[in-house]
Amino acid sequence: MLLSLLQMKVFSQTDSIEIPDFYSQQPVSEKITHYRSLLLDNIIADNKTKAKELFYYILQKLDDNHYLALYPDEKWLVSYFLRDFGMITSEITLIDSLYVSKLNNKVRPAEDQLYRILLQKVDQNKENIIDEIKASTLLSGEDQDFLFLLLQTYTVENAQDNQEILNRKSDKFLTEYPKSKYSGYIRNYIRYEYAQKGFSWGCELYSGAVIFGNKTSEYLSDGATFGAGILWGIYKFQINTRAVFVFSKLKNDITYNNVIWHKDERAQAMIGELSLGYLFYAGKKIIVSPVLGLGWLLVNPYENDKKKNPDLEDIEIDSYASPLFGIDLGWEFYHKNYFNYNFNKNMFAFYSLNVRYVFQPVSFPNKYNYLNGFVHSISLSLKFGFGGVRRVY
Repeated sequence: MLLSLLQMKVFSQTDSIEIPDFYSQQPVSEKITHYRSLLLDNIIADNKTKAKELFYYILQKLDDNHYLALYPDEKWLVSYFLRDFGMITSEITLIDSLYVSKLNNKVRPAEDQLYRILLQKVDQNKENIIDEIKASTLLSGEDQDFLFLLLQTYTVENAQDNQEILNRKSDKFLTEYPKSKYSGYIRNYIRYEYAQKGFSWGCELYSGAVIFGNKTSEYLSDGATFGAGILWGIYKFQINTRAVFVFSKLKNDITYNNVIWHKDERAQAMIGELSLGYLFYAGKKIIVSPVLGLGWLLVNPYENDKKKNPDLEDIEIDSYASPLFGIDLGWEFYHKNYFNYNFNKNMFAFYSLNVRYVFQPVSFPNKYNYLNGFVHSISLSLKFGFGGVRRVY
């Protein structure tokens, strides 16, 4: 009876990390914020023992079906920091669409500096981490190569050139290990390659020179040019609509409806073009595009000359449309894939510097067939535009 009156409730072997939480009525989200801060402090202090204890406590006690305590990238970075490579290789293969769906429905932690500090710590110790991966007897060659590849995703600058490096290394890994258990993760989360999809649109500004040939050169002098165009793309096909103005003058008199347009007077020639090109990438930035289409030549006096001499007002000599062909060489000094929030889809934008040569025969109506000949056009242009892309897995 005395013993029953004196009984008491005692605790033994309680996990020391749980003691502060036993009497706490904190909401789970606040606990997650608290323990993320503790983990952050110990990572800064380089206290791997305490950081490991906190890391597993967060995963086991706070990360559940409703709350996300650590983002996947943070988990992998902590594992690199702790040299717990088995955590990465075992868990990363479990990621699938169901895993991602559950992840997106969880309550996310408050924003803090944990991810940034982890990146810094892992980057500072990159060489040591690589050496420990190489020295591990528990990792296969495939595991090691994957860990090297994943590590590089966190230790390269966020630039498109570096993404291309990651794409090449990913392709190499997938070639060496075609049935790798990591292939799904690499294709979805490391290798980001895009190809043009559907329509694109752009503009072109250019300048250059025109050289007239045959009988055309007997009446029109060669001249400098200035023009503009609109580009319409369908995958790698490109429709060019261009208009170029040629600053020329008459080399001989031209008679138009009994009006004489005198030699040495200025002539304004315009070359219109509707053509089709196909973009071949000869390198990472070099584009070669053959051009085939139709062009025509329109010749008339300058507006100021028409005002001075009203007899020139009606002069307008227009050729028939005739085939043209040429080549366009471009250097794409800017090409970026991005997500367009206005259109809610992935897109690309580009700028390129192009050199273009086109040969075009010109044929006039019988009344002016003495002007028949051909045109050589050389231009330097700046092109810019945008369009849609699709992810290539």
